[in-house]
Amino acid sequence: MPSPAKSLSPCVGLCKLNADDVCLGCQRSMAEIRSWGLLTLSQQRKILTRIYTQRRAERQTSAVAQRSTAHHPD
Repeated sequence: MPSPAKSLSPCVGLCKLNADDVCLGCQRSMAEIRSWGLLTLSQQRKILTRIYTQRRAERQTSAVAQRSTAHHPD
Protein backbone atom coordinates (compact mmCIF):
# COMPACT_ATOMS: atom_id res chain seq x y z
CA MET A 1 0.00 0.00 0.00
CA PRO A 2 1.51 3.39 -0.96
CA SER A 3 2.16 5.87 1.80
CA PRO A 4 -0.25 8.83 1.99
CA ALA A 5 2.61 11.24 1.30
CA LYS A 6 3.46 9.57 -2.00
CA SER A 7 -0.18 9.49 -3.11
CA LEU A 8 -0.32 13.29 -2.87
CA SER A 9 2.41 13.84 -5.43
CA PRO A 10 1.36 16.27 -8.19
CA CYS A 11 3.77 14.63 -10.65
CA VAL A 12 2.13 14.13 -14.03
CA GLY A 13 5.11 12.50 -15.72
CA LEU A 14 5.99 15.54 -17.86
CA CYS A 15 9.26 16.37 -16.15
CA LYS A 16 10.98 19.36 -17.73
CA LEU A 17 12.40 22.35 -15.90
CA ASN A 18 12.04 25.93 -17.06
CA ALA A 19 14.71 28.61 -16.61
CA ASP A 20 13.58 29.16 -13.00
CA ASP A 21 14.02 25.44 -12.13
CA VAL A 22 10.26 24.91 -11.94
CA CYS A 23 8.85 21.74 -13.47
CA LEU A 24 6.53 22.49 -16.39
CA GLY A 25 4.51 19.36 -15.60
CA CYS A 26 3.84 19.58 -11.88
CA GLN A 27 4.72 23.24 -11.20
CA ARG A 28 7.03 22.37 -8.29
CA SER A 29 10.45 23.87 -7.84
CA MET A 30 13.48 21.59 -7.98
CA ALA A 31 13.87 22.04 -4.21
CA GLU A 32 10.24 20.96 -3.65
CA ILE A 33 10.69 17.91 -5.89
CA ARG A 34 13.89 16.86 -4.12
CA SER A 35 12.45 17.23 -0.62
CA TRP A 36 8.93 15.94 -1.37
CA GLY A 37 9.32 12.61 0.42
CA LEU A 38 10.74 14.35 3.50
CA LEU A 39 7.94 16.90 3.82
CA THR A 40 5.06 16.50 6.24
CA LEU A 41 1.56 16.02 4.83
CA SER A 42 0.77 19.56 5.91
CA GLN A 43 3.74 20.94 3.96
CA GLN A 44 2.80 18.88 0.91
CA ARG A 45 -0.81 20.07 1.07
CA LYS A 46 0.36 23.68 1.23
CA ILE A 47 2.37 23.18 -1.97
CA LEU A 48 -0.52 21.33 -3.64
CA THR A 49 -2.91 24.14 -2.75
CA ARG A 50 -0.55 26.68 -4.32
CA ILE A 51 -0.21 24.55 -7.47
CA TYR A 52 -3.96 23.98 -7.88
CA THR A 53 -4.71 27.66 -7.26
CA GLN A 54 -2.10 28.64 -9.85
CA ARG A 55 -3.46 26.15 -12.40
CA ARG A 56 -7.03 27.38 -11.87
CA ALA A 57 -5.93 31.00 -12.36
CA GLU A 58 -4.02 30.05 -15.54
CA ARG A 59 -7.09 28.26 -16.95
CA GLN A 60 -9.29 31.28 -16.21
CA THR A 61 -6.77 33.66 -17.81
CA SER A 62 -6.57 31.40 -20.86
CA ALA A 63 -10.36 31.23 -21.19
CA VAL A 64 -10.68 35.02 -21.01
CA ALA A 65 -7.96 35.44 -23.63
CA GLN A 66 -9.66 32.95 -25.94
CA ARG A 67 -13.01 34.73 -25.62
CA SER A 68 -11.44 38.12 -26.33
CA THR A 69 -9.70 36.89 -29.49
CA ALA A 70 -12.59 34.82 -30.83
CA HIS A 71 -13.96 35.95 -34.18
CA HIS A 72 -17.54 37.19 -33.95
CA PRO A 73 -19.35 37.37 -37.30
CA ASP A 74 -21.28 40.57 -37.99
